[in-house]
Amino acid sequence: ILIEFTDSNVPWLDSFTTALSIIGMWMLARKYVEQWWVWIAVDAVSAGLYIYKELHFTATLYALYTIIAIFGYFKWKRMMEQAD
Repeated sequence: ILIEFTDSNVPWLDSFTTALSIIGMWMLARKYVEQWWVWIAVDAVSAGLYIYKELHFTATLYALYTIIAIFGYFKWKRMMEQAD
């Protein structure tokens, strides 16, 4: 769809981040701790993508999201261990 109907110069990466975000949301709804790894990947790839597109403010925002997701993973993991 992105190849045919948009002028995106990186349609595969755009599609990848969208698809992985949907998977991440599904995993979040199921409360899988592994969903943080998906968000880390999405945010890191998105940051690189926005750097490539020269959208530096947005790239910085997604780099910050990557850091937040890393902290979120460790926080959830710690909480899961305490619940056991």
